[in-house]
Order: sequence, then structure tokens, then C-alpha cells
Amino acid sequence: MCPIREWFFDFEELNGGLVYMGNDSPCKTAGIGSIKLRNQDGSTRILKDVRYVPQLKKNLISLGALESKGLVVMMRDGILKATSGALVMLKGVRKNNLYYYQGSTVVGTVATATSSNKKDAEATKLWHLRLGHAGERSLQILAKQGLLKGTKSCKLEFCEHCVLGKQRRVKFGTAIHNTKGILDYVHSDVWGPAKTPSLGVLGIFLKWKAQVENQMGRKIKVLRSDNGGEYKSDPFQDVCQECGIVRHFTVRNTPQQNGVSERMNRTLVEKVRCMLSNVGLDRKFWAEAITYAQHIVNRLPCSAIDGKTPLEVWSGKPATDYDSLRIFGSIAYYHVTESKLDPRAKKALFMGFSAGVKGYRLWCLESKKTIVSRDVTFDESSMLNKVNPNSSDTSQQVEYTPKQVEFEEAVVIPTTNTTNDSPMEEEESDDEEVPPQEPSQQSEPIAVRRTRRENKKPARFADMVAYALPVVDDVPCGDL
Repeated sequence: MCPIREWFFDFEELNGGLVYMGNDSPCKTAGIGSIKLRNQDGSTRILKDVRYVPQLKKNLISLGALESKGLVVMMRDGILKATSGALVMLKGVRKNNLYYYQGSTVVGTVATATSSNKKDAEATKLWHLRLGHAGERSLQILAKQGLLKGTKSCKLEFCEHCVLGKQRRVKFGTAIHNTKGILDYVHSDVWGPAKTPSLGVLGIFLKWKAQVENQMGRKIKVLRSDNGGEYKSDPFQDVCQECGIVRHFTVRNTPQQNGVSERMNRTLVEKVRCMLSNVGLDRKFWAEAITYAQHIVNRLPCSAIDGKTPLEVWSGKPATDYDSLRIFGSIAYYHVTESKLDPRAKKALFMGFSAGVKGYRLWCLESKKTIVSRDVTFDESSMLNKVNPNSSDTSQQVEYTPKQVEFEEAVVIPTTNTTNDSPMEEEESDDEEVPPQEPSQQSEPIAVRRTRRENKKPARFADMVAYALPVVDDVPCGDL
């Protein structure tokens, strides 16, 4: 047992029970790990399964534990030796009827990547992807509440998709609105343009207004928006007047005054960019991605509401359905019932959930259609182990992609397959044309070769041909 955390490596935090001291006072075991020791002769030993007890005052090595590991413990003339065959593993000296280890600890391996740390990092990455590339702070809040299984520290590694999707400018100052109840002050904005037709701002607003007012039993009092034509149209203004909704507008070309809506639009679009970039899907899936993004955002802590989730503030109950979340675009196999010899599942991509349906929304790769199924098996490991599209392996494949080159004059290019070691050699091979040789006979001079048509070299290569001929004819360059 050891009370010094810095000495441990391969450490795993756990609740290991209580350790009772000589006065029957209990001490909690906060973890278990390994400690590296260096003997006086320079050899190193590793003590495994060492308990981390922060309240302990001294380090203790159990002789019974050493014996259970197959070591032979001998004490004679004030010297203790733990041996394995003829090899002395540990050595101690008796002082005040206690044996003290003769050696030191090797410190500095705390940050070593261990199996437990790797599992925690993989779990953190999994939830980071499931929650639409959520930030580290949001993950830590949810992990402390016990909502994210398998995560402890929630330390995020570098995510290129987050950089590509969330890069932003310096923020503006935020305004403060003190409201007393839900729907007292509503912020609204329109995101676009989008190629997919919609019901229009007024139609969507009326549907949303009827839904939220019916659920909450409250009326919208104030609506804040920009000066867009969709918000200042006569039909929209008439609806607000009939319903007694007070209108607040921003100054022209000043979106900062409608920061709540602008930030929410930015958050949703950032998640869409990250998810589409991570999966490699086409932009045509933006509607599915943004629908799933709003489902995730409603379940993420928000600093504007004291670390609570929007769903908790809206309904008064915290969200508990995190186990149903999956990585957007991950591989899914849904159950099908066809003939007896046909496969019982088809491959699809996870798109999210359908409102009012207890099932998963999937994109079938075979039929190119959206389906809803509850009998689904997910494979998220392919997303966790996915190779970065900008990695060195992929870049090499792109680098060796054949390219078509246009010459100034017509040149007949033979269809014989050639193998090039590098793109530079591929370009140099265009300088002179080498026709295929027959296996028999000795090679003849180029001048007496007969071809079916006259080959003309490009004019821009004339200088290079002049310098190449002496090499072909074995003429020293100094004789020119």
C-alpha cells in the first residue's frame, strides 16, 4: 500500500473498500496500480497490484503478498531478502524491529498511456462522437452525473473534425435578459439559404407556437428577430398583433444583437459540419444531421442556464436516455424478414430518431431510402478506428493517381503498362519514347528502327534531346 499518487503508473481509479489501521480507523482505497523500484545495485523491479490509500502515513509491503507471488522471503542477521531462485528481487534492513526497503522509487511514468487510460480515452472519444462532437466541459458535467458509462476523466484528444467544423472568430459581448418564465422572451432567426423547400417562416412559426404553448400552458410574450423580410411581412406582423406578441428587432447589419439565435444556429451548423466530415457523407444529408444535432443539443449542459440541459429546464426533468445515442452515420444492421435463405439483416447508416416513434431512423444503403426500425445492431467501432482522411497513407495514394497531360503537338502514347517509382520518374519518361524490344537479337541503333508512322518529338523538348544524345551514343560530354 502507498499514499503517494505520483509513484504509480498503470493506475486505475476504483473504490477498493476500506483498510483498517492498528487503532481500527478505516482508510479508503482510492485505486490500484504498479510502482517501479530501483535496487541499490541498479536493477529495477515492479510491484504490481499496489493499493493507493491517500490517508496512509507510511508505505507498506506485505511479505505474505510477496510469498503468494512465488518469492522466498528470508530474514537473517537484520537483513531481509526476497528471492526468486538465485536472483535477489528485494532487500531490506532491520531498524527498530521493522524492515526498510533498500532502494528508491522511479518517478516520472505517471503520464504513461496505460490500458485503463486507453479504455477511458476510447470511451470519451465514443461519447464525444455520439454527442455530435460535444465539448470537453459538457462531457465532464454529464460524466459527474453518471450519465456517460465508462468515462472518468473525459480528457479529449485533438479532433480535426472539430477544428474544421467549429473554427470561429472572437466573440462579441452578450446582452442580459432577465425573464421569469418559459416563453416570456423568444429569440428567433432563420438559417439559410437551403436548396430544400420548406413551409416558410410563418407556417413553421405557427406550428411551433401551437405545439409549445399547448405543452407548457403558457403564451409567447416577446419575439426577438432580425429585420429580415420573412419576419416583417404583413401576414407575420398580423399574426403577432392578433396573438398579442411584442416584437423586438435588431439594428440593421448587427446580428450581435440577436446573439442567442445566432449562437444556436452556429452550434447546430458546427455539429452538422463535424458529423458530416467525420462520416464522409454528402451534403445532401444536412437535414438529417441538423435534426439529430438539435436532439443532442437539448441534452448537453449549457453555461447560460447554470450547466443544466435545455431539456431539463424545459420539462423540469433531467434527460436519462443517453444510452440510446449512437454516432451519426455509424454502421447499423436492421432486421428484415424475407425468404428463408436470404440474410436476416441489411446494412444502413444511423441518421437519428423519428419523433413519436420508438425506433431508429436509418438510411438503407441498398434501397437509398430512409426507414425506421427498432431491431438494430450497431457497429460503432468502425467510426472509432476510422483513419484520418488526411493521413500519410491516403496522401500517398492520391499522390500516385495517374494524370492526363496535354502536349502541344499530337503524340502517340503507347498503351503498354509501365511501373514508376515516383511521380518525377513518370514525368521524365515522357522525354524519350522507348518502343518494346523483342527478346532475341542484339539491340539495334535507334536510327535504323522502322516505325509505322513518323514520330515527332515536342518542340519544347528539343534542348533536352540534344543533351541526351551524347549519353546514348557513349560520347563524352567534353568532346562536344
